[in-house]
Amino acid sequence: MIKFTAMLVRNPATTHEQFVTHHETSHATLFMGLPASQQHVRRYVQSHNLGLDLPGMPASRYDGVTEIWFDDVDGFAAVFASPEYMATVRPDEESFLDLSAGDVFLTTAERRLRRRRPQPTLRSAFQRSRLGAEQGGPVCAASRASPISKRAASVRGGPLRSSPTGTPPRSSPTARSGTGRRRGPTAGCG
Repeated sequence: MIKFTAMLVRNPATTHEQFVTHHETSHATLFMGLPASQQHVRRYVQSHNLGLDLPGMPASRYDGVTEIWFDDVDGFAAVFASPEYMATVRPDEESFLDLSAGDVFLTTAERRLRRRRPQPTLRSAFQRSRLGAEQGGPVCAASRASPISKRAASVRGGPLRSSPTGTPPRSSPTARSGTGRRRGPTAGCG
């Protein structure tokens, strides 16, 4: 997957509002109406500058951004080199854009960065249950569970608890309630 990004500057003869209206309605309809666009464009996104002064940031020289995703460079070329694009869409772009002032580039697939929460480990759950007992708090059933039931519970991804027989109970007062909170003597553990 590749992405074509165009940083757009409006034609100085148009206002920002006229640029946005034309880009969102006339131009989008014209571009997406091309047979090559219908065949090769996977995603088409338009964004427009809000015109806000941001503290500590330079003023943007762009009025908008167009992002278009394609499967590959061949799909991109099929759209932008098509006779229909050159005959209809390109003249439209020249009417409302300053093509010499904008920037364009192709990039590869995006990498989305997300903040990940650390996953609790069996050891950390066990340490929390022991710490609670040492500080006079409730003792989790996890601290009394057999090593086999602890391992089985951690594989299932469920809370660590044990019945007197050493196997996790099917239904117990420590089961999760409809609110996602635990009830019973082990509330607050794990």
